[in-house]
Amino acid sequence: MKILLFLPILCLCAAFARAQSPSPAAANPPAGPLLRAVPDCSQWEITFRYPDDRRSKERGAPVQADASRNARPRKTVTTKTGRIVHEQQTDVIDRVTEWWFDGPTQYYKTAGDALWLQLLPDAHQSVGMATTYRALPPSGYHDLEWINETTYVGTILYGQGNCLVFAPKGARSLDLSDPAQRPKLLEAAHTLAYVDADTRLPLAVKAGGVVRTFVFDAPPTQAQRFPADLAEQIKKAGEGRARLELPAARPY
Repeated sequence: MKILLFLPILCLCAAFARAQSPSPAAANPPAGPLLRAVPDCSQWEITFRYPDDRRSKERGAPVQADASRNARPRKTVTTKTGRIVHEQQTDVIDRVTEWWFDGPTQYYKTAGDALWLQLLPDAHQSVGMATTYRALPPSGYHDLEWINETTYVGTILYGQGNCLVFAPKGARSLDLSDPAQRPKLLEAAHTLAYVDADTRLPLAVKAGGVVRTFVFDAPPTQAQRFPADLAEQIKKAGEGRARLELPAARPY
């Protein structure tokens, strides 16, 4: 069962038009952590929407042939059970890339690859072809490290509850005190984050026209296991290292 934290994508800012009355303390952040760290057992889905999605749909345009556009993520599903984290990313043309995190060690494979690429915090220790090491931040969410007391803008009403609004330069860059102006200001803002005021889980993030919407599923009920091919690869790599570490045979 999904926790209902979904926001309409194409009218994200309009969804926040009914905001609570301004308060003199509107720019003072509420008590407690503003962004709740990912629980040890959790699963969430992030959906990505881009400025050209609506234009392509309205015009009936085919999928772009541009490689960089096609590589953009459409959806990621992340599952965390303790130190083991699995991220599955689907791009706009339905290719799947997977990451498995075991503490600081990562394993990465794109669709069609036969082997997993092992990545360690030191890029020079990566096993296989070079790629970018993607460290998991303390909160567990990528690209949300900037959410803090200084970037808090205010609290607005969404549905039957409140959500916290954040912008990189905080309240001095975004004045939401006038309810009539809020929808226009939210729509025009380059970067915004919305966090559920009760759960302190992210609702949506807008940056450069790209909107990420978060939906949280019921948490997993058992620990994750690596897929069979990755487990076998890790086993063989361990056996190979053990053979290399054996003392050299005496020449007599």
